[in-house]
Amino acid sequence: MALDPFEDETNAADDYPRLMDANEVTVSPFDTAASSATRFGIELVAWVAGPWAAAEIVGAWWAVPIALVVLVGLPAIFNTPGD
Repeated sequence: MALDPFEDETNAADDYPRLMDANEVTVSPFDTAASSATRFGIELVAWVAGPWAAAEIVGAWWAVPIALVVLVGLPAIFNTPGD
């Protein structure tokens, strides 16, 4: 009779979720060409309409660079790793 729980044919490490390797790539089933095209179109509209709306609301051209920094900077700071 074995007193060591790791001596039988099952391994206790199999009970835990496997960690991903740094070089392993996973693909989401929702990452399709249609979803990428939709995202690109929405971002393009936001990059044009956002600064334009900011300039109209403030009534000055200097709001355009600030709006662009917000539209580009926030997603860059709060991005998803590997995205």
